[in-house]
Parts: sequence; C-alpha cells; structure tokens
Amino acid sequence: MEEFFAEAVISDRRSLCIGPITREEASNIEGGSTSLGIGLYLLSIDRTDPSSPPEVLAQLTSDEAAKKLAAILRAVGGR
Repeated sequence: MEEFFAEAVISDRRSLCIGPITREEASNIEGGSTSLGIGLYLLSIDRTDPSSPPEVLAQLTSDEAAKKLAAILRAVGGR
C-alpha cells in the first residue's frame, strides 16, 4: 500500500484512509472490480495485516473532495 494522505483509526484492527490503490490491489479486491483505476479512494484497511487488500468504500471525485474528507478525518482524531 502506498502512503496515505489521511488516516483515522476506527478500531484496534481497522483504519479509514484516503489514498491511491495499485492495479495489483484493485485486482485482489473481492469481486475483482475492473472499474477501479487511477484516483483517490476512501479505504478501510486491516492495520494488523498490511498485506491484506483494502476495502474500497468510495472513489473520490477530485483532489478537492479528497482534501475535504482528509480534513474531516483529521478533525476526528486522524493523522
């Protein structure tokens, strides 16, 4: 997983993150969605298993949307 632009820890195991996904990660996501591509995503990751594929919760429509969501995550205790 590449570096995240923002991260909020939501449990002992899970974090919500904003970041890109690689083609390999997209192909490993359950269902193998081919609609995932270049861009930024809201992801749920397993902090205890960095090799597990992220769960894609949403694709962000622009850099501006990513910045706004990152500000929200940081406001609720994220990084």
